[in-house]
Amino acid sequence: MKYVLPFVIGMFLCVGAKSQINADYLADSYRINKNGMFVLSGFSIANITSSLIGLQNNNATNTAFHQMNIGWNGVNLILGASGLWQAYHPKNYSNATESMRFGLKTEQLFLVNAVLDIGYIAGGALVKETRYRNPSNWNQATGWGNAIMYNGSFLLAFDGVMYVLHHHHNKKIWNAMQQIQLGYLPNGFNLSVKF
Repeated sequence: MKYVLPFVIGMFLCVGAKSQINADYLADSYRINKNGMFVLSGFSIANITSSLIGLQNNNATNTAFHQMNIGWNGVNLILGASGLWQAYHPKNYSNATESMRFGLKTEQLFLVNAVLDIGYIAGGALVKETRYRNPSNWNQATGWGNAIMYNGSFLLAFDGVMYVLHHHHNKKIWNAMQQIQLGYLPNGFNLSVKF
C-alpha cells in the first residue's frame, strides 16, 4: 500500500508532462505551418501583382513569363490560403503518438514537395528547350520555361526550409518524449524521468 501512492503520483506526473509536451508540440507545429503559409501567400501575391504590371510590357518573352507566373502563383496562393485555414483551425490530437504521426507526415510532405520542385525546374528547362524545335514559339517557350524554373526554384527553397524546420522540431519533441517513460515490469511498473 505504501508504494501505491508514489506510483499513482508518478503516473499522473508522467501523463501530465507528456500531455503538456504534446500540446506545446502541436502549437509549435501549427505555428511553423502558419508562418510558412504566410510566406508562400505573400510571395504569391507579390508575384501576381508584379506580373499584372509586367503584362503591360510589349515584349513577347516577358508577356509569356508573366502569364505563366500569374497562373503558377494563383495555384500557390490557393495552397497558401488552404494551409492558413488549416493552421487557424487545428485538429487536436489526443495523444503523443498521433501528434508525432502528424508531425512526421508534415515533414515528409515537404520533403516530397522538394523532390517535385526539382522536377518543376527540370520541366521548365525542357519547356525552354522546345524553342529550338519550334522557333515560331521561341518567345512563349522562353517566357514560360523561365517562369516555371523561377517558381520551381522558389518552391525548392521554401519546401527545403519547411522540411528542415519540421525535422528539427520533430527531433526536439522525440528527445523530450524519451525523457519521460512509463514501463511495465514483471513485478510492477517503472517510471523513468531523465534530467
